[in-house]
Amino acid sequence: MHIETFDNNVSYNSIFQIKLMTRVVFIISTFLIGGRLYAQPNSPDPDEARRWKPGYIITLNDDTVKGKIKDIRFLDVYYDYQRKVAFEHEGIITEYVPVELKGFSLETEEASKPVQMVYESVSDPREGGGHIFSRVYCTGACKVYGYTITLTRESEVIMSSGKPIAPSLLATEKKYIQLGHGDFIPLKFIGFKKSMRDLFTMCPLIVARLENKQYTYDNWQAMVHDYNCGVCK
Repeated sequence: MHIETFDNNVSYNSIFQIKLMTRVVFIISTFLIGGRLYAQPNSPDPDEARRWKPGYIITLNDDTVKGKIKDIRFLDVYYDYQRKVAFEHEGIITEYVPVELKGFSLETEEASKPVQMVYESVSDPREGGGHIFSRVYCTGACKVYGYTITLTRESEVIMSSGKPIAPSLLATEKKYIQLGHGDFIPLKFIGFKKSMRDLFTMCPLIVARLENKQYTYDNWQAMVHDYNCGVCK
């Protein structure tokens, strides 16, 4: 009798443990799935869902595929779509690096205004070798690209409370100009006339307009536009 009771207890305990383990696994799985959903375009978190903007990618075969692009926030230390872009198409999210695409585009906002941002896979203008997704400002025989540098400022301490502040990120965009498949030349305020004169030395008209200050750093767009429209031919 005692032995029979002992066997029943073992059986009941085993069943209880199995049910407990099943419930624990279910809870953990639900948590993990819920965590993944917060990174999806249909996330229940409205702030996260708003980050997914209408856009498209251009494959290496020149195919255009429409979907949604995950917008960047400079609080994202590990997400920089110059290096990696997250793309959602028909419910599937794929991350691409610059060597896997020709480029991508997304509709977002700048200064509370809608803007279409286009990124193209190009050689890294700063590090040499490798590729990045660089923002396209002008295209044609003369191109202008934007390259954003993000620096981490050291954490500070509030003297009144003595509590440390998390490191802040400082984003600065630098623009580079390129003729054909030539080198990337920085577009910068200091030395603008000299660097552009050296770049467009084959075009006397642009050089003359640089000399008489018709082209300056503040209106470099006019210089690029004129060159692309054939003023040097």
